[in-house]
Amino acid sequence: MSEKFTSGPWHIRKPRKGHRICHSILDKNGDGIAITIYRGHNGERVANDRLIASAPDMYKKLGDCAAVISDLLDAIFNYETVPDTIIAEAQDEIDEIHAVMTKAAINERSQVK
Repeated sequence: MSEKFTSGPWHIRKPRKGHRICHSILDKNGDGIAITIYRGHNGERVANDRLIASAPDMYKKLGDCAAVISDLLDAIFNYETVPDTIIAEAQDEIDEIHAVMTKAAINERSQVK
């Protein structure tokens, strides 16, 4: 599958002076991906920005998980014993999903540049 979006990592840039209601989501080269504009609570705005900035990591992890699930289903449908290596890969993927989710929810100071 060929991705048509800008590869990660993406990060959040603080608003420029005088533009307190918007943040920029930038790619690894500093080029703009998105601008978010909010009138609501700052904590909610930053959480939304972190979620957007985590999109490339989440997309990759979904693809990795799909591959492991496919291997598990192949073994189950073929009435095979699921190899320990596939079970270990599945557990690794679950751990990595949690890491990506944690990254999306981290303290704003470590994500906003």
